[in-house]
Amino acid sequence: MYKWIGAVVVLLLILGSLMTSGLVTALLDLTAFLVLLALVWIRAVKSSDKKQHNESDNESTPVFKAD
Repeated sequence: MYKWIGAVVVLLLILGSLMTSGLVTALLDLTAFLVLLALVWIRAVKSSDKKQHNESDNESTPVFKAD
């Protein structure tokens, strides 16, 4: 959900940046970059949490090997 909202916001900011000039363009580009950065960071945190959750499940489940 966040991915699609973020993509639409970034596209609108870039479109606005193309229609303006100077400081406004720079601010719109910066905002678009920060939105993309936030989306990547959120995805990385979720991925990390999921990975840690899976590792903790594997550690709590004893695995017995037949000798």
